[in-house]
Amino acid sequence: MRTLSLSVCVLTLLATACSDDQPPEPVPPPLHREVLFHAAVPVSLQDVFEHPDRAVLFTIISDVDFDIRQVDPALRELPRLHDWHICDSAELTTQETESLSSTFRRAIVEGEFNSKSCIFAPHHVLRLEKDTRYLEIVVCFQCHEYQVLPEGGYKNINLNKDVGLEEAWRDVVAKHGLRDYSLDTE
Repeated sequence: MRTLSLSVCVLTLLATACSDDQPPEPVPPPLHREVLFHAAVPVSLQDVFEHPDRAVLFTIISDVDFDIRQVDPALRELPRLHDWHICDSAELTTQETESLSSTFRRAIVEGEFNSKSCIFAPHHVLRLEKDTRYLEIVVCFQCHEYQVLPEGGYKNINLNKDVGLEEAWRDVVAKHGLRDYSLDTE
């Protein structure tokens, strides 16, 4: 009896599902994660991101480093870039620029919304320039947060750690022999 009841239910469901009288269920639209990138990089600067004339990678040190780590106080005399001290810099090749930019974009698009708090103590800045305009991508690999200057997204998502962003940036830092204080231990 139980088997007969189940069979009738299954047949009824199949008949209903296969009926032409039923409108098809709407397919949910795909998640357009590219919106995360557009939230991070202002529309007015996206062409600078896509086609820069020049790119420079900076290694920086923040005042937080002086407060919580054993960092040479003489580094406070280094030139500043916004709130950070510039340790080193290198002009990048087109290939290096494309690699870092595309990996950054992927890390944003595949990232997750930020739900934690962290001391934003970045050590890397990628500056992209086109004509007289520029944008700077500031990244903290300790908390995987970023800031786009002058007017872009700030900590709206965590960068995806699995796309190789940190490795790509650190490879360029090592290739150019830049000092990287984010690798120092306390």
